[in-house]
Amino acid sequence: MLTLALVAGCVLQGPPPPRLRPRAIIDVPSFAPEIGAFSPAHDVFVHIDACWRTLEVYQLRWSNPMEPPTLVALDLDEDRPGIQGRPFATTPTSVAAHPTVPVAIVSSVGRFVEEPGQVTAIDLRPQTLGQTLWTQGVGHHPDSVAISPDGRWLVVANEGEGDSRASVAPGSVSVVKLAGTDLLAHRRFHGALESWQLDVHEGLALDAGEVEPEYVAFDPGSRFALVTCQENDGAVVIDLGGPEPKVGAKVFLPKGSEPDGCAVLDGYTDPTFGPGCLIALAEEGKFDEQGRWLGQSVSFHWLGPEGLWSKSVLLSRLDVAAAVGQSGKETCPESVLLKRVGEHTLAFVGIERAHQILEIDVTDPRAPRTAGSARVGKRPEGLLWVEHGGVVWIVSCDEGDDGPGEVSFLSVTAAGAPQPAAGRRASAPAR
Repeated sequence: MLTLALVAGCVLQGPPPPRLRPRAIIDVPSFAPEIGAFSPAHDVFVHIDACWRTLEVYQLRWSNPMEPPTLVALDLDEDRPGIQGRPFATTPTSVAAHPTVPVAIVSSVGRFVEEPGQVTAIDLRPQTLGQTLWTQGVGHHPDSVAISPDGRWLVVANEGEGDSRASVAPGSVSVVKLAGTDLLAHRRFHGALESWQLDVHEGLALDAGEVEPEYVAFDPGSRFALVTCQENDGAVVIDLGGPEPKVGAKVFLPKGSEPDGCAVLDGYTDPTFGPGCLIALAEEGKFDEQGRWLGQSVSFHWLGPEGLWSKSVLLSRLDVAAAVGQSGKETCPESVLLKRVGEHTLAFVGIERAHQILEIDVTDPRAPRTAGSARVGKRPEGLLWVEHGGVVWIVSCDEGDDGPGEVSFLSVTAAGAPQPAAGRRASAPAR
């Protein structure tokens, strides 16, 4: 079956977009899986649990590349009953895995509002699993951490306090240089890596500190990071192309959009604006004084020109609440992935309150089209893109609704290919 797509004024024929298929919802021995990461070095999957203040660790076992893996929960404390993750003294907020080195970096808040947070490097090697390698101070209330695809940079969105305490706990962006350092050395040091604390409030907030960086996504070429500022209805580019990181272009959204997750796709050439990147922002939205839900959309923007990243242009906005049949209700688009699959460019959006992942065809980002949706566990938070054995998987950390959460696996398969079996319910065995 062929579909018609209108691109730059021309009608083109092409195959229908790949299909998003729910494959497994896995009960895990954790209360609230939230943000996850995958370390390819040893096929290790980790996620934070802010409720239990732990990093939970699993071995991925693929018996058949066409089927979801088994998640084997690893016990990091054999002296205590049950499956124990790696505990933290304060609340962990995010985690990222290095693309080549078996290390996870976890952000955690300070002990009180005025105390800055930190990131902790956790060893993922089997013989030293869960051990602390080193720590590094960052800004106040770190909320998201990401590692560049080339492994050279760590960027942290520090939410701070956007109220009367903003002067003592300002929002900021921390950039840490990982290049040139043996990340697996057990140094037990604090703050020894070269780092920068960037003030991003200008143009996004009226007063210094009253800016709330929320989420970090990297350009696939590691040239810049995109950081959403949720309460400021915008995002900021952190340019990594010079001798030192610097604040670059800003993206502005309508009042009440409140962007949360974001994604970047490189190699996009707009017919009007030329070569650049395509970016997507999941706009969580808010309930205003007139009883209306604002935001609750996903927007697509051109960012360029290539190499300068000095300008952004809104290309389109899609109403997520309407797309999942919940217009006028709270849906909370939380996270977004932006990928090319075959001839198509696709966005996958985690809809927290609808317990769904929404698939959007943005091959023409000026005219996005809903391509389908799939149910996952309750309240999906973080989304991961994993490729294994030629199969594309989306992994969703589902926080749960006042109860134990889950981890969901979905496959992305060509529409004309044999479709896999429907989703199944499973539990993570322990080791």
